[in-house]
Amino acid sequence: MAFSSVVAFLVLLVASPAGAQENPYGSTSTTSPPPGSAVSCSVDVSEAQVGSTVTGTVSGVLPNSEVRIQLGSTTVSTETADDGSPTTDVGFSFVVPAVDPGDYPVVASSASFTARCAFPDGGDVLSILAERGSAGAGGGGGSLAFTGSDIALLAAVALALIAVGYAFYRRGKRSEADVR
Repeated sequence: MAFSSVVAFLVLLVASPAGAQENPYGSTSTTSPPPGSAVSCSVDVSEAQVGSTVTGTVSGVLPNSEVRIQLGSTTVSTETADDGSPTTDVGFSFVVPAVDPGDYPVVASSASFTARCAFPDGGDVLSILAERGSAGAGGGGGSLAFTGSDIALLAAVALALIAVGYAFYRRGKRSEADVR
C-alpha cells in the first residue's frame, strides 16, 4: 500500500511538468497555410476512459503535411494529409493510453501550425475518467473501497510478535529467579 502510494506520487511529480507543455518542439518551419485559411481541430467526445478510442478532425491542413496529435505531452497519433485542394481535412483516432484520471489538452501540430482541439461540451480539455471498477490510486485495483483490512492484518501480526516477546521476557525473568 505505502509503496504504491510512493510510486504514484513520484509518477505525478515527474509527469506534472511534462504535462504542462503544449508543444515542446515549437514551430520548426516558416511554411504557413494559404491566406484566409485557419487550422482548427475538433474531438468527438469530451470524456473518455483509458483504453477507449477517441476520434477527431483537423481542418485546414496543407496537403502532404504530417500532423501529430498529442494528449498532454504524449504523442498518440500521427497522420498525413492527402494531396488535394490547397487545404484539407485530416481525420484521426487514438486509444487513450494509461494515464491518471484528469483533464488533458489534445493538441494537433505540424511544421506549420499548432492547434488546440475543441470538444463537444465547449471545453478545451479531454476528461480522462477513472476506469470502471478501480479503487483509485493505490487502492489495489479492486471494485471495493479500501476498508482497512490490510492494516488489521498488520496489527494482528504486531500483537502476536509482542506476545511472543513478552513470553520470552517472562521466561527470562523466571530463569533469573531459578538461578538465585
